[in-house]
Amino acid sequence: MKGLDEWKIVWPNAKKVQTHKVQTNSPVKIAAILCRNRIADGVGANYHMFFNSVRGISDVIQMASLKPEDCRIICSTGNKNQEKLPNGFTIGSTTDPPKPINFYTSTCFEGCDLKDPNGYTFIICDPNRPNSLLDISTSMLQICGRIRDSKYKGHMALIFNTTRYEDTDTLEAYKARVQAELKKAEHNAAGLNMMDKDFRKQIIKKIKEFDAPFIDVTEDDEIFVNKDMVNLDIVSYKIVHGIYDTQVNLDAELQKSDFDIVSSTYIDSRFIKLMSTEKMSFRECCKQYGAIKPQPGTYSLLEDPRLIRLRNLCPEACEAVDTLGLDEIRKMKFHRQNIHRKLVSGDHRPQDLKIKREVDLRLNKFEKYTIPEIKKVLSEIYADVGLDKRPVATDLE
Repeated sequence: MKGLDEWKIVWPNAKKVQTHKVQTNSPVKIAAILCRNRIADGVGANYHMFFNSVRGISDVIQMASLKPEDCRIICSTGNKNQEKLPNGFTIGSTTDPPKPINFYTSTCFEGCDLKDPNGYTFIICDPNRPNSLLDISTSMLQICGRIRDSKYKGHMALIFNTTRYEDTDTLEAYKARVQAELKKAEHNAAGLNMMDKDFRKQIIKKIKEFDAPFIDVTEDDEIFVNKDMVNLDIVSYKIVHGIYDTQVNLDAELQKSDFDIVSSTYIDSRFIKLMSTEKMSFRECCKQYGAIKPQPGTYSLLEDPRLIRLRNLCPEACEAVDTLGLDEIRKMKFHRQNIHRKLVSGDHRPQDLKIKREVDLRLNKFEKYTIPEIKKVLSEIYADVGLDKRPVATDLE
């Protein structure tokens, strides 16, 4: 290509891709948390996750405890990919109906049309899986146009971490580091293969969970060093070196390729703890929701998943912050009953709508209740809204 003229096509009215960057030490773990909560919460966009690693997709599925009906997986039918998926999961087709969670490898990065009006694009780049690192100027741009009819078209989230060798300056230095890690991997593999077979199986589970570089496992549970992975690591370095090394380089490459960075988040242990929790006090939920909630006048097409999680953990606390504001709640010393009374007294909607709102807050539609329990809750609600009536269980109908 040397000596040839270079031409650049400038399309009129071209729109930049609105990019939400999410940096984390564990892209797979964050993807799993997002998927698990999307299924648990039952609301929001359908997630379309482009992740060029079948083993990585399998790890996300297992960490998130997904079921076959929750997700669609589209990848090549070769390379024994079906065997890499958990039991019960099969390789699907682009013509299958979309599901809440959809996974794609590079077989779908170019030249295929996906349909989902409610589909949101996630790209996952994990340096521990070198084949998942994408060339921003080519593959990433192609991916952003795959979902043709989405209301989120032109938006995407990039979940990534910078490379394992951030402090390596040259290709020669990188190769030296890889060779050192290769020798260490060979030594570890030899030692592990000398262990008792049953114990070795337990070790293999951990190896798969942490995705140890260059280590692979045969069908007979023998551990070996995969030289192809070593070569791929070096090739990937040549392709992406200078892009995923640092935040600054990544931002520059995104902007050069017409991606507009609209948010940049570093996910730490606090985020993971919040997204993984199943119970939270009223006071703590008020504080966290108030701290995360966007300021008036700001808008984001894809809502922060932490806000969705908090609304499902304690909807009354979130409603109180939305209606009264965190400062007013602090003045009331987070007294839940007093805050609730103020919310009810300030609700000027018809009485039947007030009752419906209270029922939604106090009764979980997925739980079973006895008739006395229902009557007790209804009695409290009627008193709060000023309805002079003795409740019966059939009132819920």
